[in-house]
This record gives sequence, structure tokens and C-alpha cells, in this order.
Amino acid sequence: MNISAFPTTMNSRLGDRISLLDIIAAYGPEAVMARIAALRASGCRSAARAMERELNTINVAQQKP
Repeated sequence: MNISAFPTTMNSRLGDRISLLDIIAAYGPEAVMARIAALRASGCRSAARAMERELNTINVAQQKP
């Protein structure tokens, strides 16, 4: 039996990529922002930018009626 460290929600299925919405739901937005800061500080700027772009996409998607 496989046990995942991430919760399965309607935004993801086992075997699929975990979305930032899942991570925010499980750990809060502060954890995501801290991870982005840590990536940037360690020189992984492209990964940090990718996460920021996904956050911007989520914000746009949540603001649409």
C-alpha cells in the first residue's frame, strides 16, 4: 500500500502532479512563499519564477466569476 505525504483533493489525483492549490490547502500560503524565497536564495531562480507564475494563474482563475 502506498501512502502519500500529500493529501488527495479534487485538484489532483494519485500519480498526477500536485498543484499549488493542494500545497496551499495542506500547508498554507506562507509555506509556498517561504519555499519560493528559499529557491531564490539558493540560486534556483527559474523554479521560483515558475511557482510565482503558477500562483498568478491561480489568482486570476479564482477572481473570474
